[in-house]
Amino acid sequence: MNAKYSVAFVQLACILLAGGNAGRVGADEPIVASQPSAGTPTEGGDRVEVLTPAVRLEVHLGWRQLILYNGAVAVKTYPIAVGRAGWETPMGDFRVLQMVKDPSWKHPLTGRIFVPGERGNQLGHYWIGFWSDGKVAVGFHGTPHPQTIGKPVSHGCIRMYAKDIEDLFQRVNLGAIVNVLP
Repeated sequence: MNAKYSVAFVQLACILLAGGNAGRVGADEPIVASQPSAGTPTEGGDRVEVLTPAVRLEVHLGWRQLILYNGAVAVKTYPIAVGRAGWETPMGDFRVLQMVKDPSWKHPLTGRIFVPGERGNQLGHYWIGFWSDGKVAVGFHGTPHPQTIGKPVSHGCIRMYAKDIEDLFQRVNLGAIVNVLP
């Protein structure tokens, strides 16, 4: 099953996952992905690997801005909403842990589960999770409240316009680096 289309229930800040501090980038983890180079001659069937530019997401909480990088080149900038006081978006270096199309959402106060497309589902059509403390998680998602973009209003997640999260979902993959800065 494609990881982008797995089923998930989103809870509290956004999503319930197992494991503490999941998504945090460790010093021993590779930063740049590699892949076979098409058309490169090899001897004896050996696989040749070439380092490719990594897709990286840089979140600027104070600017309320997300910048998509391909290697060192800024490709696109998106306006965002971030966590409000008491529910701040966590800062640090993380990796994309989960990508879900049409996620379900569990209301943090009532416990009610809203299925994909149901009125009241606050996530929209796309979820890109990058942080978890083992109970709740934080990620990028759409919002039915576009007037909140540019403000500190969420439970820690990064809200985006529907067209922007759809675009971002097509450009990143599991394991992509997410840097969250003040």
